[in-house]
Amino acid sequence: MRYRLLLACALVPLAACSHGDGKERAASVTTTTAPRTTTTEACPTPTPKPTAADGSDADVVGTFGDVKLAVVDHGASDDVVSLFEGCNLTPVSLDGSTAALPIGGTVTHGDGIRCNGDDFIVLSATSDDGETYQAKATTYRLEHHALVATSTKASTIIAKQEADTLRGYYELDC
Repeated sequence: MRYRLLLACALVPLAACSHGDGKERAASVTTTTAPRTTTTEACPTPTPKPTAADGSDADVVGTFGDVKLAVVDHGASDDVVSLFEGCNLTPVSLDGSTAALPIGGTVTHGDGIRCNGDDFIVLSATSDDGETYQAKATTYRLEHHALVATSTKASTIIAKQEADTLRGYYELDC
């Protein structure tokens, strides 16, 4: 499913919004397509939900094979996504801790995740001027409940010339 940062005119200041609880937060991401589910393991009904940082049920925003991607926390301009494997929702780790990956950003930085084949690609782009971005795409494979880096690619993105490429650095596409 695509989970996109709301960007008007290619990167403008973000508006405030509420998550139905009356508390204003920076606008971050929203679901834009129907879920694509390829889970092979039969889970009980109702399916349990992962737990967010505050102890509430986390919002599952994507499913990739037997892995659920869930928003577990919110920052000023990012949502934090963790990965949970199987029906028992085993947290997926990265560098020895539960994976906590930002999605979203501001005019000078963006973070995203793309799923492709068996790979999770973590994207990050930063800029000093909002026009030229230094980008990094790190590809991970899931092995024994852990993300293991298989490659990293660095690039430069010119926002005005490569807006579609840059957009991927601000969204979840799994």
